[in-house]
Amino acid sequence: MFPQIGVQTVIIFKHLQFQGEWKRTFPLYGMSYEALKPAQLLVVEESAGNLVTYWFDLKMNDEVYVIYTDSQVHIPAICVKSSKGDQIKCKG
Repeated sequence: MFPQIGVQTVIIFKHLQFQGEWKRTFPLYGMSYEALKPAQLLVVEESAGNLVTYWFDLKMNDEVYVIYTDSQVHIPAICVKSSKGDQIKCKG
């Protein structure tokens, strides 16, 4: 883990989908995901029973930190798009 300067977003999530190439490491608490190339992260949040999906564009070496016990995701970016519902799709 290394310091990241700039915009940040923290969301309580329902689902996450890491698209592109990521490296996963296991720090003391939570999980760290580092983008190996420009990549995208989809985050589904539930608020008042409604699901919303947020898209984040990450640069190479951006690190996303996830605390699964609290369902928190720390993202070094601001969302580029949002849409009602769970927009996470399977391959195919």
